[in-house]
Amino acid sequence: AMIDTGSSMIVLEPNTYDGVMGALTSLLHDCVSILDGSMVSCTCPSQRHFSKLPSLVINLIDESHTQIPLCMSPLEYMVESMEILDGSICVPALQRGSEDQPVPIILGNSFMRAFYTHFDLANSRIGFARSLQSPM
Repeated sequence: AMIDTGSSMIVLEPNTYDGVMGALTSLLHDCVSILDGSMVSCTCPSQRHFSKLPSLVINLIDESHTQIPLCMSPLEYMVESMEILDGSICVPALQRGSEDQPVPIILGNSFMRAFYTHFDLANSRIGFARSLQSPM
């Protein structure tokens, strides 16, 4: 994975994006592809249905090859936006990347809002802690 403060979304390689978005859009309504198919927008679910959406789990591997699951709630990975004509729309904070991106997943600002991210330059490592504002 790559941490990128210049990316707004979580950018997934195409096969991963297609699988995740296929599962997610099956739980949402009125979803349409936007931005040449690189993202999706949907009608925002009701509060009752919102809580039924799954958590997004990103598994990272640390230096000792231990899997570290980082979980984002639907409130963290769904971005609500007001549509002038139709009311509110929701956009999953996921973007379809390219086949030739340098890593399978790029963690942008939507991820860093959920996790405090510490860049330890002296030791060439990055640490994560749950943000105080996180609902999880």
